[in-house]
Amino acid sequence: MEKIKLNLGCGNQVVADWINVDYFIGARLSRIPVFSWLNKKIKLFDLEWDENIFIHDLTTKFPW
Repeated sequence: MEKIKLNLGCGNQVVADWINVDYFIGARLSRIPVFSWLNKKIKLFDLEWDENIFIHDLTTKFPW
């Protein structure tokens, strides 16, 4: 069985070869194209969210 390395609550700090998990509203909103465009214009969030971040609420079970 392959070991899974999790970076929980990663924010915008993505670690290579790990599953990076966050649920911050900025990460969730960054998946919405209109919000991403708007955020670039008005800088509501000053962070770029990597699309490889696995968005997940840590109070629920993981899917694997």
